[in-house]
Amino acid sequence: MLDKTCERVVMKVKNLVAPVNAPHMAFTTDCWSGTTESLMNLTGHFIDNVWTRKQVVLNVKTMTGSHTGNYIREMFLTMLEYWEIHTERVVLVLRDSGAN
Repeated sequence: MLDKTCERVVMKVKNLVAPVNAPHMAFTTDCWSGTTESLMNLTGHFIDNVWTRKQVVLNVKTMTGSHTGNYIREMFLTMLEYWEIHTERVVLVLRDSGAN
């Protein structure tokens, strides 16, 4: 039951961020570190084809590696790939560079 619900939500979000609805997207991301785990989130922002501002939280993932620029980049690209968002559509990535 939960798996089917998750599949339906994923398909809805993929449709929402499809090129026909969101030809260009901006992203915000942040990394958070606690005593036992680190997380990275990704939120997509866009204006749809009827000029409505939209935002959607796409991922919150556990970070297992050192928080280097290359590691964060790879996580970001992996998240985009999952949602079928090609890098040509990315117009801005804003990241909080504060220490955790």
